[in-house]
Amino acid sequence: MPLLNSGRVELLDLPLLTAQLCGLERRTARGGRDSIDHALGVHDDIANAVADVLVHVANKSAPIGIAAEMHAQVRGRPAYRQSRASFF
Repeated sequence: MPLLNSGRVELLDLPLLTAQLCGLERRTARGGRDSIDHALGVHDDIANAVADVLVHVANKSAPIGIAAEMHAQVRGRPAYRQSRASFF
């Protein structure tokens, strides 16, 4: 959340990712420790993968590049040729 709220990162506009992130629930155990997990019967694999990537790259000073072909594939469009990675 701090990375998103500070504007340091932007997420792709993917309905499945949005649904999984919005479906996460915070629970507090008796000892006062918080945990964040999905509801029963709901998946959060994509949200976990995205969160893991964000944690690993949070301390990098350079922008993270995504190859144009991968970006197009995630968006569900045919890939287009581009010599350099597209940054966002």
